[in-house]
Amino acid sequence: MKNASSLRDHAVRTLQFGDVSIAELRITSHAVAARSASALDRGSLQALLFVLSGELRLLNRGQVLRLHAHEWIACDAGNNALLHGTANAHALLVTMPASGDLCTTVHSGLSGVDSVLFSFISSVMNVGDGLTPQTRAELGNAVIELAAIALRAKSAPTRRTSGPKIMRDRVETFVRHHLRRSSLSIDELARAFNCTKRYLHKVFSEGDRSLNRFIWDLRLERCSRDLTSPDLLDRSITEIALSWGFRSTPHFSRMFRKRFGVSPSAYRLSNLPKPVSPAASRASERFPWMAHDPHAERRTHAV
Repeated sequence: MKNASSLRDHAVRTLQFGDVSIAELRITSHAVAARSASALDRGSLQALLFVLSGELRLLNRGQVLRLHAHEWIACDAGNNALLHGTANAHALLVTMPASGDLCTTVHSGLSGVDSVLFSFISSVMNVGDGLTPQTRAELGNAVIELAAIALRAKSAPTRRTSGPKIMRDRVETFVRHHLRRSSLSIDELARAFNCTKRYLHKVFSEGDRSLNRFIWDLRLERCSRDLTSPDLLDRSITEIALSWGFRSTPHFSRMFRKRFGVSPSAYRLSNLPKPVSPAASRASERFPWMAHDPHAERRTHAV
């Protein structure tokens, strides 16, 4: 009997929408790959699987789940194995920041808020190629918010969420939507949610970081992502920092070095794709195996 394959083994296209990644999956055969699925180190991420057509049988957390067309589930981002898929199966795998405990329940994409999320994910993927990175990031925020609403609606009858937890989720969503505004602050959040700053601090005191830390950490993460994006090579470090709410380059540089241990320029240089020399490019055309052998260039001179 063949082992299960990872869902990502069947991805034919992947687009990034800020913090959200959407992979298009197509199953070309009834049989799955003859190798074991490997767990991915995804940290605090979760996955949503939307079946557009066909059927999938999935192993998640030791439980076998069967999904039909127009159904979706929330599952682990790092370890989900495809046991079986019909030859015409077509699905979308969304990877996004985790929002609370997962409730592995099959959702119907034909009614209620579930159908809104299902249609939105499909539409976003259809138009994603022609959008700018900033527009994609904003749509990714909308995906996160819609998914949180759908998951809360599904779990509401069986699990009561505390007031502070709901408030924290709302504030985090608001912050993600308005992160580019340099005026974003705890004072502004208190006015937006009609509450005191003391209450906001209390809501976030139960988490692993303060509200102020959450805002600045998120800004630094967005900047680090943009600094290494091939699509943004023409943008200066200052432009990227100011676009994510930092008011000055020195302030950004100090915070970035404190968070990542290196300067923004050094981080960008070390994470950008390495250019290929013309000689190496010509050699790789003549000897394709050189691209996979770090010592091949020396041996090629002998040839």
